[in-house]
Amino acid sequence: MLPAALRWKIIFMIDDGATFEAVANDPEIAGEYKKRGLRLTAPAMSGIKKSKEYQEVTAARRRKQLADRSSQLTTALLRDAGTLETVSDQARVKLIQALSDLSDLPENSDLSDGDRVKALRSLAQSVGALTNPAKDNQIAELKRKLREKDDEIEAKNAEIERLKAEHKAEIERLTAKDNTVADPSRVADELSNLLGVKK
Repeated sequence: MLPAALRWKIIFMIDDGATFEAVANDPEIAGEYKKRGLRLTAPAMSGIKKSKEYQEVTAARRRKQLADRSSQLTTALLRDAGTLETVSDQARVKLIQALSDLSDLPENSDLSDGDRVKALRSLAQSVGALTNPAKDNQIAELKRKLREKDDEIEAKNAEIERLKAEHKAEIERLTAKDNTVADPSRVADELSNLLGVKK
């Protein structure tokens, strides 16, 4: 029997619509058959399409494609809503997807039931480790405080700009007033002339 990875490659190629020639002439497939002193024939390929493994693998592939589309849509919606803000959120989505993929593997995969259970348990523990409501609450609280501080800074900057504008206007008003005040010595001279007082 061919290795699972190669069997799946053949199944995927057939499922994708590859011709018999394309599958039979694929270097990796042809090389593996040649090592065994065999070659892929049209009846053998037809038999592959009718096999239980083909049905299971293509069904699992359809489920995975559907799950991938669903995951992509969910991820896009969560990202747009701003809920996938942290790396741990993104990792959690990937780990859950990996759990789903692992649990959907066909029974005739190269993984034994014990290995599959061990891998599922490991991934589930990883998801659990990333899911920490206390830390999530702490992060949310810190983000709230940061937003408050940003708002305070913005308000103080606006106040500084307002005060600068007020001071500038006051300086301009005072400068304009200074320019309209008469020179005291000139006023004294004018008064002297009007009153007929000689200096």
